Amino acid sequence: MQLLLPLSFTQEEEAALVREAQDQQSVYESAQREVALQEQLRLDYERKIKKKLALEAQDLEAQEETCKKALPEAQAKVSTDTGTEVPKPLRSAVGDLDIAAERKFLEYEARSGEQLHRRTFAQVLRAKHSDIGQLMKPVLAWDEVLKLIDRKGATPDRDAIKRDRELFLRIRNEWPHGMRTVGYPLRDHQAVLADLNRIADQLPHFGQVLQHVREHLVLSFERRQPMHIPPVLLLGEPGIGKTHFTHELAKALRLPVHRHSFDASVTGAALMGSDRHWANTNFGLVFEALVLGRSASPVVLLDEIDKATSTSERSNALGPLHSLLEPLSAKAVTDISVLLTVDASHIVWISTANVRKNIPESICSRMHEFLIEGPRGEQAIQAAYAVARAVHDRMGSKRFDPPAPKVIRLLAHLSARELIKALETGYARALNGGSRTLQRHHLPPELLDEDTADDSAGSGPKSTRNPGDPDLPPQGGYLH
Repeated sequence: MQLLLPLSFTQEEEAALVREAQDQQSVYESAQREVALQEQLRLDYERKIKKKLALEAQDLEAQEETCKKALPEAQAKVSTDTGTEVPKPLRSAVGDLDIAAERKFLEYEARSGEQLHRRTFAQVLRAKHSDIGQLMKPVLAWDEVLKLIDRKGATPDRDAIKRDRELFLRIRNEWPHGMRTVGYPLRDHQAVLADLNRIADQLPHFGQVLQHVREHLVLSFERRQPMHIPPVLLLGEPGIGKTHFTHELAKALRLPVHRHSFDASVTGAALMGSDRHWANTNFGLVFEALVLGRSASPVVLLDEIDKATSTSERSNALGPLHSLLEPLSAKAVTDISVLLTVDASHIVWISTANVRKNIPESICSRMHEFLIEGPRGEQAIQAAYAVARAVHDRMGSKRFDPPAPKVIRLLAHLSARELIKALETGYARALNGGSRTLQRHHLPPELLDEDTADDSAGSGPKSTRNPGDPDLPPQGGYLH
């Protein structure tokens, strides 16, 4: 080590400076060794954690396999104790049922389901198989379904008794543990967010709604909680694409959709079942979606709720929503047709309406409102492509070639409903003419807007604008 020393330095001073420099060098080397040691400890810790997590995952898979293997033994034991064959303990669909045997069977299944329910967020996220890669929640208590067959003297109506027992059989055979999946597979989280971006590109006028959904998905994921999306109300003119958007959103979330329209004469029974004393009593949409469905968090589309009418409290079609849209009260709602209580707190509620003033304020206050306006300019063209893609997929992508951009531009001035009708007519004419390619002459000529056609190859089509204002959407209606 070289030192720059003044000429007047003595040998003792020089030696002291050398010792100081050596001490500093020693401290530096010691610090480097400490950093290397800490890095090695960190790597060792990470390896231990990974090994521990791998062992936990193996233990979880082993437990699930053990449960599967133990099922025949448990069934045999119950069969010995009760004299009833457990795999099929019901003597007939409508005959006498051994309630004690049924209770033991359901109780055993409930314990298996509870193991799925108790898995931590991290365990589910690490799951290798998609069928166990989702959080699970009970939609009803394990013994709740027994009420269907244990109502002695509740009704003399044989048809009602037969219906209840057939319903019990269906639930018992398909979902004996009462558990349903919540949300999408956790490992698909980033893919779901990417799909939301794709919808935003195709339907940019729903950007605020998609941002709302994204924020709550990220919040749930980061908090290691089941997916939760607060109820949404989409307000906008007819045909603006609210229903189409909802189906696209459900597809991105990997969730089933259940649609209920209020444009007909309906009552609260449509959601929560009709009175058991009626001859044609039937369970409601909520029970059907949760108990007879596969998900605890289906998307329920309440279409045109501003058209719901109510002549009395008994016939109030929107009445049940006061409980269903509140997370706490939704945890225990009862279908009055089957008298079973279910947990509806994970449902994704999306309502659509044209006129807000026709909706009770008590309902509006329970939802996040979004005013959807028609897309303008290039956004309208993007929306047109989205609708055309959806129609093409529905018609069968193997049967027809995708419509050319110039064909879509010819219809870009239409509303979504008009666009769908025009494309369906075109596909029908193409098929009858032996063609798999949708062309201009297949489309209804009275609906074409020649001003939007640009046959030259280019990136963006032109849109027909209102002459008075270049920022207004194409004439003839928004592209919804």
